[in-house]
Amino acid sequence: RQLEASGDASAVRLLVERAARSRGAEQLAARTSLWGMKGADVDQAVLALVASAPDEAVRAAAVRAVGERSIAAGKSALLGLVRTGPAALRLEAVRGLKGLAGPADLPALLELMVGLEDEAEVEEMRSLAAGAALTIARPGARADAVESMLAKTTDVKARGSLLRVLGQIGDERGLPLIRRALSAGSSGLIDAAVRAVCDWPTAAAKDDALAIARTSPDPVHRILALQAFVRMVGLEPYRNPAAATADLATALGLATRTEEKKLVLGLLPRFACP
Repeated sequence: RQLEASGDASAVRLLVERAARSRGAEQLAARTSLWGMKGADVDQAVLALVASAPDEAVRAAAVRAVGERSIAAGKSALLGLVRTGPAALRLEAVRGLKGLAGPADLPALLELMVGLEDEAEVEEMRSLAAGAALTIARPGARADAVESMLAKTTDVKARGSLLRVLGQIGDERGLPLIRRALSAGSSGLIDAAVRAVCDWPTAAAKDDALAIARTSPDPVHRILALQAFVRMVGLEPYRNPAAATADLATALGLATRTEEKKLVLGLLPRFACP
């Protein structure tokens, strides 16, 4: 704990090793001190361990420190680990990039994402890519890189991942692409499109979610879409209460499980009306 205030680059290896190998309160204290120490020399020492630490556990702790310390100079090293690093480090590198990647990195992030096989890594990379896109100042340009890559990608799994990113970005220009995928006939692509609709961060996809909840032959998709529809109704708190309640009544009529019925009842107080 004291090293956070008084330590320098000479303490980095000790703290990284303790962060990697200890447990409980000691590990937490080592991480907190490592992430909180000041100085460019500390950053350089962390990057040196990312490049040449003696084992993967120590390298993983150093990789995590790059992200937690927001070491901009470490971005290329983390991208390299995602591209060619061992499996034990890739996920940590993706997580570390969340505080470092920006709009200019979006094409590279998407290329890396469609090349990953592990589902946990793909999910984290989707979140990372969407987060980078959402930092673009002009909302209408946030999905440009994703749409451009979709236009030249034929692999079903890759297209599915790109659709999921579109869903997290929430640019309404991406909705027609998702709607086309819903009728594409490929089960994998339809699943990705359904989940993209269900991830949509605004009420713009509300009608799409309701249509899936009503007509999908897949019971999981119906449940996910119904949950998304109810959530989207709640995203419009200033809507006419009677109209919102009518939507909730529709949802209640489609609900077959207690969980979704509770979601509907939980929203009713927001839209008080006879």
